[in-house]
Amino acid sequence: MNATVSVSQLQDRAPAVVKQSEESGPVSISRHGKVVAFVISKAEVEGLLETIEVLNSPQAMEAIRAATNGQSESGKSLARLEEELTNEENG
Repeated sequence: MNATVSVSQLQDRAPAVVKQSEESGPVSISRHGKVVAFVISKAEVEGLLETIEVLNSPQAMEAIRAATNGQSESGKSLARLEEELTNEENG
């Protein structure tokens, strides 16, 4: 977390806290010294939702595992795919 503001500070300067979350990341909101909430930008939430969607997709996870192991969905190594792409661009 980049910053923490109290609930009363949030009430006094909500627009600035929202802008801060858009520019610098989530802002923690505290009450009596304990974090009770977060202000998170729309872009951050969209990124989290996209990540959840990918993690819930068996096909996407299989493609990630294959890529991590150096293989594409076609079974070709990433090095071979790069070589083919280079040949296409130069050919």
